[in-house]
Amino acid sequence: MPTPTLQHRLEYLAIRAVVGLLRRLPFRVGSRVGELLGVLGYTLGIRKRVTETQIAFAFPEYTVEQVRAVARESYANLGRTSIEAAIMEHRTPADLIAL
Repeated sequence: MPTPTLQHRLEYLAIRAVVGLLRRLPFRVGSRVGELLGVLGYTLGIRKRVTETQIAFAFPEYTVEQVRAVARESYANLGRTSIEAAIMEHRTPADLIAL
């Protein structure tokens, strides 16, 4: 496995810091923040072209607007579920049942 670059290390530290902060929030708030982070990733164009190309290939009947909508929602879902998974490990069984 290649040695992580400085950029990789900084990205990892930033993610760990965000997750550390989100653990202190109610689960639903953390989930919403994750969703917004996902949309931000889409807006910033992180692998946006690849995502839209793959969706357009998978659904050739979709218009450009439909492809963009699916891509945006996919990013929102990825952000939401990523943060939920990261903060879930620090919840008690009672917390999880209460969701």
